[in-house]
Amino acid sequence: MYKFISTILFAIIVSSCTQNTTKKNDYHEINFANVINKEVKFSSILDSSYQLIPLETSDNIIGRVSKIHLTKNNIFILDAMSSKSLFVFDRTGNFNAKIGGVGKGPHEYTLPYDFFVDEENKQIQILDSDNRIIVYDYTGNYIKNIKLKTLNPSNLTKLKNGYAFIGGGHNDNLLLTNKEFEVINSYFPFINPEFNRAIINPFQNINDSLVTYRKFMNDTVYRIDNMQIKPHIVFNLGNNAYPMKFNGNPQKRVKKQARTKLYYETSKDCFSVILKNNIPYICAYSKATKNSIIIPYNKFDNDITYEKMSSYVIGTDRINDAYVFLVEPFNLLRALSKNPSLEETPNATKIIKLSKGITNTSNPILLIAKLKEMQ
Repeated sequence: MYKFISTILFAIIVSSCTQNTTKKNDYHEINFANVINKEVKFSSILDSSYQLIPLETSDNIIGRVSKIHLTKNNIFILDAMSSKSLFVFDRTGNFNAKIGGVGKGPHEYTLPYDFFVDEENKQIQILDSDNRIIVYDYTGNYIKNIKLKTLNPSNLTKLKNGYAFIGGGHNDNLLLTNKEFEVINSYFPFINPEFNRAIINPFQNINDSLVTYRKFMNDTVYRIDNMQIKPHIVFNLGNNAYPMKFNGNPQKRVKKQARTKLYYETSKDCFSVILKNNIPYICAYSKATKNSIIIPYNKFDNDITYEKMSSYVIGTDRINDAYVFLVEPFNLLRALSKNPSLEETPNATKIIKLSKGITNTSNPILLIAKLKEMQ
């Protein structure tokens, strides 16, 4: 009972975001009212030094990218739903290895929910639906199995002194454990399935000292600090924010209210997609200048890959403080076929040249790009 009351009090305190509980400069605030209602080109917010990396297509076909992690030499891609596999490519897109496989052996997984790359030890930790972590090296050699007992998590990330998990079943949403997987702190008790929906990549390891966490229908991104959480990025959604005290149909309310669908962050800025009345808005924010750009998707002109509603952010490149966008070959080729006489620009020349070497069934292309400085 004491733990439950403490958790509720904490939730009330952090959601109020008053100066009595949080110092003025302890978190960044993004005001959703600053919407640009004119056409904005993709190239106007991306640095021109962007890369396009086609992933090698072999017998290892990626159906749907669930998560991506980039290191200095490798690209790790999890396809949890289609191929149920974790793939490793080099930084130019050449295929290197497939990690593990579906099966019933100790070195195999049932369904890979999530993974973490331990760069210090050159290991990969895969969270399996069978309530365990399976550890491999970078080439796919099996190392060990770790049983998680009662946690039943759906996501994980590693902390300096332990782990963070998204709790499954009726567990609290955020579970912080020591290295022996004993729960030290937990936050956001289970309310009902509607409030506890799974989201894409709830954890991000921005750098070695900053790990963030976010929850469905919560307007705050938290940083995990010394086994506690503190506000890090607050989206000021005004009257569009989801009211926590609501007795009506939560499913209908979720569709109407504003919420963060995708959120990624580098050491310099953050990039997110916000839904309001199920209409997507692109939001870019600079930590240095505290300026933001919020663009309705119907005002967004993709003059980099010329797709509509398909090149979406799926991760970050920590090495270069850049974002990783996914380009599906089918969508790219269809977009180019509808624009046979594109204006001769460096962007158009680059994407047309790349398209000559792919087909509709090729593996995805990665667009890796930094954001321009927002003055």
